[in-house]
Amino acid sequence: MATLTYAHRQLLRAVSASAGLTRTEIAEKTGYSRPAITALSRDLIDCGLLAEGDSIRGQGRPSIILDIAAQGGFVVGVAAVAGRARILLADLAGHVHGSDEADWPLDAPDLARMLAERLPQLARKAAIGFDRVVGIGVAVPGLVDDTQQVCLQSNNLGWRDAPVAALIRAATGIPTYVENDANAVAVGEKLFGRARECGDFVVITLGRGIGGAIFVGGQLYRGHSGAAGEISHAAIQLDGPPCRCGKRGCLTTIASGRAILHAAVADGLPCAVMEDVEPLAESGDAAAIAILHRAGGALGLAIAQAIQMLNPALVVIAMEFGSEDGLMQRVIRQSIDAAIMPRLRAATQITFDFVTPAFTASGAAAVAAERFLLNPLITAEGA
Repeated sequence: MATLTYAHRQLLRAVSASAGLTRTEIAEKTGYSRPAITALSRDLIDCGLLAEGDSIRGQGRPSIILDIAAQGGFVVGVAAVAGRARILLADLAGHVHGSDEADWPLDAPDLARMLAERLPQLARKAAIGFDRVVGIGVAVPGLVDDTQQVCLQSNNLGWRDAPVAALIRAATGIPTYVENDANAVAVGEKLFGRARECGDFVVITLGRGIGGAIFVGGQLYRGHSGAAGEISHAAIQLDGPPCRCGKRGCLTTIASGRAILHAAVADGLPCAVMEDVEPLAESGDAAAIAILHRAGGALGLAIAQAIQMLNPALVVIAMEFGSEDGLMQRVIRQSIDAAIMPRLRAATQITFDFVTPAFTASGAAAVAAERFLLNPLITAEGA
């Protein structure tokens, strides 16, 4: 086992940021010579981290596309929310090979014990040797330190300075990384999704809560204290409802799924979950329409402000409720268009993804895959 060099990691980074590259394209992106890229890529192919794909014919010899070898290793993604953990087993290309869900007390040691018990079972069901699992990513709703080892604060889970990564690594024997849930989704979009070739983008997640994450120059931007992208606690209505953070009128008190459901129940609507509100609005219920207009308008305004400040090429809005061309989506779009400079709107691609709660677990798996591929401490046979 030899340590991957900085040059190996530069090559992996270039390939992971694109949908496959030729050796000539890698040389152009990294600044290394073509012979050096040939030698480095041979090392990575031999150790199973790169794979050769299709040939491209030009004027000279055909060029072969190189991409990340999907089954060079497997990673686990865990989405930890109050009382429930969603677990995915994926390869290095993000293809899911198995999934599981489990109830668990809001306790980090219990989470570690549960994963130590369930992960070998999940690998066996997928016919994958547990020794081929190279990393675990855990997405949590809260602040995480920049080493991706400690959850500094999660009101949702009741955690303060929880050494999540160390606990799970000790229980499973597998390198583990913890990440804010919205950041994890953004890493998933960068490594596996629509932002793979985009350097500057913003991800907004909308479920029971609201999350935000920022990529600048191809890198996750954490800010001075790790709280960059914390759009949910941006004050959007100065005299608005009280928030659990101690302020009033935070975006989450108006536009989150939790806030929408609370408003619907307060208005006497027959809603048991946040997904019940939009069908009522589409059927013409005036109260439901007013709730979604208020929520969508506030969220659109907050997103427009983020676009004005950051000038991203892409904004991905991942929604766990609503529907394609539903009222909530339409109001968000209208609010963004009304609040942003036309030139910036024309230059910004805005996309909506309607996702399941397991989407966050996929992002957590991407966190583990990214660290495995690009971490300087990773070792590989033949490198």
